[in-house]
Amino acid sequence: MGDHTYKKKDSGIYDALNMLVYDYLLKMKYEGSAKIFFGEAGLGDFKPTEGMPILAQWYAAFHDISAVRSGLSSNAQDLNRIEGIMMKLENEKRRYQRIGRVDPTSMGYGGSMDPYKQYPMYYQPQQFDQRKMYEMYGHVSPPVDATPGFYDPRKVGMGTPGYKTSQGYSRYPRFEDQNTPSTKMPSRQFRDEGRNGSAPSPSMSAAQGNNSPLFESALGTSDRQFGLKEVMTFMPNEHTTVCSVVARDHKLLFIASSNKTITAINLLSGKSESVVETDERQVIEMKIKECEGIITIVCGIGGNELLLVRCIIKESTSLEVFGTLKGHTAPIVSYEVLDSIHSLDSGGMMRKWSLEGVFEREEVLSGEILHICCISEDNFMFADRQRVYVYDFELNIEMMEILKGQALEIKRIKEGFIVVFRNQAIWLDKRIQKVKLLNVNENINTAALIDEDIVAASSQSAWFDNGKSLAKMKLHETNIISLDGVNVFRKPSVVSCSANGECKIWIRYIGD
Repeated sequence: MGDHTYKKKDSGIYDALNMLVYDYLLKMKYEGSAKIFFGEAGLGDFKPTEGMPILAQWYAAFHDISAVRSGLSSNAQDLNRIEGIMMKLENEKRRYQRIGRVDPTSMGYGGSMDPYKQYPMYYQPQQFDQRKMYEMYGHVSPPVDATPGFYDPRKVGMGTPGYKTSQGYSRYPRFEDQNTPSTKMPSRQFRDEGRNGSAPSPSMSAAQGNNSPLFESALGTSDRQFGLKEVMTFMPNEHTTVCSVVARDHKLLFIASSNKTITAINLLSGKSESVVETDERQVIEMKIKECEGIITIVCGIGGNELLLVRCIIKESTSLEVFGTLKGHTAPIVSYEVLDSIHSLDSGGMMRKWSLEGVFEREEVLSGEILHICCISEDNFMFADRQRVYVYDFELNIEMMEILKGQALEIKRIKEGFIVVFRNQAIWLDKRIQKVKLLNVNENINTAALIDEDIVAASSQSAWFDNGKSLAKMKLHETNIISLDGVNVFRKPSVVSCSANGECKIWIRYIGD
């Protein structure tokens, strides 16, 4: 690899950056790589310019402050010292920016000029903005007439101009209205075998055109068809199944029944491991957090409270009720469990609890939010009657809009998220980017992922793209209550539970 890969002779800034890379390799004890880099980058005759000390100070201060804030160093004096250094460097950076705006030729760093900006490209006037962390969701260039997209939901209707990004434009919605045909992408039809009708594929935004390698929406892209094959049937009890949830890591299925009990089922054997009564309260929804040897089950029971159930896994599996979350003054409409528990009531009050049930904080939100789903500890997907959007609970601001329409369910899965609309299921990856979607001709109540294929449940049947067309397959004699992806018998599979208490495991098989 030649010198041109690492630097250009005409610009001293490349030498400075190369030296920082070399210093980093040495600090990380990559002596071999550092030696090779030193030779290939031609740093033997490197002569520091006046820009080098600022870069070096930033680099050193970054490592020091990271050590303190990550807990590797707990010295308060170190923290005060590096905070002072950072303040000094920030002031120095702003001074160079002001100089660059007034006299771009006076900066002496050898930086090339951007014809669209009257200052060197290296020192662009961008102030630190904590919202930059949300660039993890990807970058979409906004239109010229884009309106501000950041705002505080509590101030809607109060005439606030909204929050802008540091560049002065708003965040642009990643996806368009799900029912609006795209002008940049031909409509692709999903064919339902045995029907004459078809449902058009929803559109994508210009940022995710039909050349995106991540996005798949068309049927008939495979030469081989896949289907679902039943491998196990079990009925935990004779009572009506109200809801269920799967613990993928422990291969357990938890079923809440109409007799006000929760049953833990071993998915490998189909046998009941433990049963617990729920203190005469009917569980209508369950969400879990899996840890080694213990599973926390947060149960929605209607009204203003949540029930906490613990599943302890040692030599045997045991279920126990260990608490109730109280404090909401209005009925809880949605809740989520990750490293903490977040619950939202119909009055807009969102409360945060630890997994042990200790209250931590609350925030008042505006708007009629119907569903919440954790992206990370303080970042959420909110769904109201018109759209799905990302919200920062810590900063208390909306970050960006994702989808249009009223979502019926947002399910967090191992591979990302599944958002269910009335006739459509969409798979989003962990970066909130659209991967696949499935359109069907009937109302969907839930969906799951099986080996990167979406399976949607409607009444007693499942819908999926079999590789050549849209297929419909009857799974149960009564309505499907839940559908979840699992991995049992070392094969991609889904478990379905119906209202009459029957549960089945289906594996994915490939046929001609």
